Amino acid sequence: DAYMSPMALALGYGLLFSTPLTLVLVPCLYVVGYDLDKVLKSAKARLMPGRYQQIKALPESSLIVDKDGLEEPSQEPAQVRFLSTKDEKQGKEEIDSKEVADLASLDVSERKTELVAQDTPDTAQPGVSGRAVEESSKIELKNPYLNRVMIRNINDFYGRKSEVKKICARIGASRPQSISIVGERRIGKSSLLHYIYDPKNRTKYLQHFNDYLFIFVDFQEKQQIDIRQFLEFIIKSLLRECKKDLELDSNLQPDYQDFKKLVSTLDQNGLKIIMIFDEFEVVTKNPNFDMEFFSFFRSIANNFNIAYIVSSGKNLQDLCHSSEISYSPFFNIFSNITLSQLRENEAIELISTPSSACGGPLKPYAPFIIDVAGYYPFFIQIACAILFEYVSSGENIDEAILDKVREEFLDEARVHFQQIWDICDEDQREVFLCLSHGKRLHKSQEYILSRLVKAGYIKMQDEQSLIFSSLFQEFVLEKYGAQKQAAKKKKFLF
Repeated sequence: DAYMSPMALALGYGLLFSTPLTLVLVPCLYVVGYDLDKVLKSAKARLMPGRYQQIKALPESSLIVDKDGLEEPSQEPAQVRFLSTKDEKQGKEEIDSKEVADLASLDVSERKTELVAQDTPDTAQPGVSGRAVEESSKIELKNPYLNRVMIRNINDFYGRKSEVKKICARIGASRPQSISIVGERRIGKSSLLHYIYDPKNRTKYLQHFNDYLFIFVDFQEKQQIDIRQFLEFIIKSLLRECKKDLELDSNLQPDYQDFKKLVSTLDQNGLKIIMIFDEFEVVTKNPNFDMEFFSFFRSIANNFNIAYIVSSGKNLQDLCHSSEISYSPFFNIFSNITLSQLRENEAIELISTPSSACGGPLKPYAPFIIDVAGYYPFFIQIACAILFEYVSSGENIDEAILDKVREEFLDEARVHFQQIWDICDEDQREVFLCLSHGKRLHKSQEYILSRLVKAGYIKMQDEQSLIFSSLFQEFVLEKYGAQKQAAKKKKFLF
């Protein structure tokens, strides 16, 4: 055909040459531009070492130690002062010299009490254990922020005082009450449950702690569990946990009848049962657990001294495998506790206490860490772990080093930022974009804002709504730019 042949050839050659340009050359140019930007920033930092930086420094008196050894913020406001690189170095030397002088004034027993924390054998984290200072001239530096999983050593657990009191008050009632802990990924739900489960804390928070039996089930390890396996595990755990001299049948079958028989026996002997279930949505989503299961466990909670403490990413009724289960009366026995970001004083405690105990105090850099990580405990751990390495190695912490910390933080946190972005709906992403561009939110977006504050992704500062991390804000703008570029490319092609 005299008309179609030239058109087909033009279209074919167009696709042939435009495909490598679009898929190879354009992305390469983006990467080259990004690398050039980093090189220019690094060169600028080296060429202008004396430039002044605005650093919000925490005064020495801004934190005081109460009788329990936990730091609380004083009423004295933080000061804003301008420091040059030289002043910053001098300030660091003054802080270090003051800490050495304080250590020198302690006797040997006080040093052990202040600076040495004992690790339990099942600890998954290096923590803050070990001798931080053997002599004033010999300091052992050990990074206490390397843990990225559930905290098992209660000495490494910081914050959540209010939540712990609420939970213990409810299970410590004359009839223990069931609690559902709801929070986003990596907010610290598992660590909080293990802290409640730890035997040392039972003696600390419960008046008649010998009258309680605790069992802990992590359903992350039991994704395909069925009812029979579940009951078998619970029965064995209760028999193992029971320390009183009771005549208990060790040949109980994993069924509802024998389980109720065991619970009844324990109840008649004045024992209260607290079942802690981590990642309980594995059960609610599992079709092996039918309506009868949830009805039975609601019944025994109503008739015996039994309470459940469960954790999940969302409200349990939103995570059921069927609408019939979601309407079950089982969920009515729970009172909800939303686990959000740390309070400011708790975040500063997490930043300052472990690092000081290990000889690399990060308290002077708390404003920088909070700017990068917000009050989100998981991201604080990442930022502190990176910065601690530079501080403990004796580096002069200037703007160039802080830029490196930002880059390393983003390398590790980017995958988690992407997960946050993926689980957010379009309305939530729109709120992130508005805040990133400094725009005011519409009244219709206020309820979305409150949900993001509860989730820990928005922080309130001086009555202003801010994205929890300055680097997550950059990530949002980067996503917005990529979407805008994709939209332009699509418009060009069509």
